[in-house]
Amino acid sequence: MKFIGNKATVMPLAVVTVLLAFGMPQADAQGLFERLFGGGIRRAPQGYFPPPPKYRSKPREFAGGGSRINSPSYYTYKADRLVRVDFATLMAAPQPVAPQDAAFVPSLTSDAFREAIAGLGDYELYAEPDIAKALIAYYSANPDFIWVTGIGPNGRAQDAVRVLGEATSYGLTPADYSVEVPAAGALTGGADARLQELVRFEMALSARVLRYVHDAQSGRVDPNRITGYYDFPAKPLDMEGVLKTLVRTQQVRTYLESRHPQNAEYQA
Repeated sequence: MKFIGNKATVMPLAVVTVLLAFGMPQADAQGLFERLFGGGIRRAPQGYFPPPPKYRSKPREFAGGGSRINSPSYYTYKADRLVRVDFATLMAAPQPVAPQDAAFVPSLTSDAFREAIAGLGDYELYAEPDIAKALIAYYSANPDFIWVTGIGPNGRAQDAVRVLGEATSYGLTPADYSVEVPAAGALTGGADARLQELVRFEMALSARVLRYVHDAQSGRVDPNRITGYYDFPAKPLDMEGVLKTLVRTQQVRTYLESRHPQNAEYQA
């Protein structure tokens, strides 16, 4: 017959049996029982309250003086407001004095330009503020035609008008650079009318060429005016320098097309 349990269990049971047989005070028996089998359920004395939980301080918030990053803002796009070119400065320049009895004949020199600017008094040409300023500054210092030779548009003018008309090939709108070209031929409306037509064509073509060069270099739309997320630096453009270059070259198409980006990504 096998005993249930091991020796460690049998010995305490034997001791308890002997003690109960011979008798033992109840308190001593209770203490012995607890020592042999462990104490019973210990209860906290009545009226006892556990200690409060330890206080945990809140983590300190960073109070540094760092920059605060805001989400980008978006704007209602506004293009430059067009202004009327003020030709008063050009018209106020000293005019060449001609004999009173001399018939008016268009000159092939810079005197023709000085004679022609009288036809700008009521001419309404609108352009961006920078372009309007550049026109007056350039022609005040250089009172001569760029796009007119004799009594009609020259080769430079023809090349420039063609390039402006092909603006679509560069993602631009030809209507933004359109110019009314004087009809070729004789002085059908008289010398004064022809000079007025030519000088107005001169100013209009210069204004639209400058707009084209600006847009070719910097784009028609300024991304910085769309959202505060962009911060592209402005690309400087010497507009008077552009006109000075055009008056010295016959390669107008080459020059105007060179103002577009020349990197491989754009060319692709």
